[in-house]
Amino acid sequence: MLRKTVFSSMLLFFMIAIGTALVAEEDVKDEKFTLPELEKVLLAESEMPEHRLGYQHKRSWPIGMKEDIVQERIGVGQSWVSSSRPEIKIRVNYCVFNSNQEALDAATFYVSFMQCPFKEGSLTGLPLGDKSWIATQQSQGAAIMTVRGNKAVLIGNSLYREGERKHLEDITRIIIAKIDKSTGI
Repeated sequence: MLRKTVFSSMLLFFMIAIGTALVAEEDVKDEKFTLPELEKVLLAESEMPEHRLGYQHKRSWPIGMKEDIVQERIGVGQSWVSSSRPEIKIRVNYCVFNSNQEALDAATFYVSFMQCPFKEGSLTGLPLGDKSWIATQQSQGAAIMTVRGNKAVLIGNSLYREGERKHLEDITRIIIAKIDKSTGI
């Protein structure tokens, strides 16, 4: 009897936890969080053919350490879902800083903070923003961090195959062009 009660209680707890998580995820999707400094930089559905915006929400960026505590700044995160392969989600995280140097410092910290190692450069070898880094472990998908002006952008997809990795660089170039246009660079 006790075992049945414990099992029922655990089942009820998990059902409530899952239900709460699903409702919370729906709330995040509907929120469509933005920052005024990033409104002209965020990708729009017209710029992401064959994808739909899954969500756009507040995103914390690790920017440094202070007394063994990770310091963060608030940015915007978008998740783009592939129309042809729904398991493919491109995640784009944006953050704005007070200066180019602050953005470079934060991006340098962020890539050192990631589990996957990054190296300076781009997938094609061409310049990408003021500075960029790419994930080096291809088995873990693809990721690009770039800084342009006072903005940093991290784009990634953990399920991309080798031939699809260049697509992230194309998306990065769209965002860089939007940053340039919004700032007059």
